[in-house]
Amino acid sequence: MSLDSLWFAVKSAFRSVFKNAILSIASITVLTVCLLALGSTLLVVGNVNEFISAIGDKNQIVIYFDGATVDYIDGLRKEKSDLDDELEKLDKDSDSARITEINNRMTEIDKVVTSYDDAASKITALNNEKATLLEERDSGDTTSGRKTEIETRINQINDEKNNIDVFNVANRQKKDRIEVQLQKIKNIEGIIYETPQQALAKYEEMMGSTDLTKYLESDTFRPSFNFRIIDLTKYDQTIYELNKIDEIGYFNSSGQAGERAIRSSKDTIDRVVKISDVLSFLSVWVIALFMIVSIFIIMNAVKLSVFSRRTEISIMKYVGATDFYIQLPYFIEGMIIGLFAGLIGFVLQILVYNAVLYPILADLGLFTPLSMSSFGYIFWVFIAAGMFVGMIGSVGPVKKYLKV
Repeated sequence: MSLDSLWFAVKSAFRSVFKNAILSIASITVLTVCLLALGSTLLVVGNVNEFISAIGDKNQIVIYFDGATVDYIDGLRKEKSDLDDELEKLDKDSDSARITEINNRMTEIDKVVTSYDDAASKITALNNEKATLLEERDSGDTTSGRKTEIETRINQINDEKNNIDVFNVANRQKKDRIEVQLQKIKNIEGIIYETPQQALAKYEEMMGSTDLTKYLESDTFRPSFNFRIIDLTKYDQTIYELNKIDEIGYFNSSGQAGERAIRSSKDTIDRVVKISDVLSFLSVWVIALFMIVSIFIIMNAVKLSVFSRRTEISIMKYVGATDFYIQLPYFIEGMIIGLFAGLIGFVLQILVYNAVLYPILADLGLFTPLSMSSFGYIFWVFIAAGMFVGMIGSVGPVKKYLKV
């Protein structure tokens, strides 16, 4: 098709729009209302998704597990003794698999026990040194300068003790077992392990230097994992999977005790999602109704235009004009109506959102609503939807007069 033919079709379409101004205005008005309903739904759903994302980001969950204890080490020593006894009774040829299994287990136990014994020896030496220094400090013959030196060394000893983890290897083995199981849960991310020493350092940084923090030691705290649930709507399933990890002690969320804080956030999200679903459901029917009405009015507007030019269409058909050439002005007419509706609807949508929807969402106090600039794609949605509906409405009326 030549540019002249296209320009003729565009001029004819604009002339028809203004000639049938009343029907054109009615079509634009109804389609604009339809687009406003569509846009408002997209804006509300977008804000709900932002709210859910914001809640999810704040739901840092901590799981604690019991670190190894002296009783645990004693249990390992007894287990090794029992394995030694069993090993003596096994036959090297017929029981080779069991012998290999026992040797591997005894190697693991040796790592834990040796690490514990070495660390315990260091702590014992530090405790003995600290006791000697305290005795010297409290004696009446110690000078003030020497007391200062003793206090400095005692602080160093405390720091050294806090940096020694007597259960390092045992806790690391337990930590590795739990971490493997956590990584299998698809709905959590950002898994971070925190040692008791790191927990103590974080507590001291948060609380500052106080009488309490001076006497705290790392064994006051428990090893833990910190992570977040990705999709809180799958909260129950995720907690079910976490509960299957036997070595987990208990849950904590966002610094609040127990599972209740997580549940509270989930319940809030459930309520908001339900409201959003109801609004979306109602909006779908409202949009569908207005689209049907829009298409009907556009069809009548185009039909009136076609009827007034029915003789011209018949002549064009007789002289060999193609169906597409005849239909094009009416397609463009419908698209022009849709374009006007899209432009007007977008401007009104900005006003409605800023004056009505944004204040309502802000008054809820749950989150900060997104600005209209975050929904730049809605402009193109309005234009595309408006022109599409306009084009659909202009398809039918012309076909009757093409059957010559």
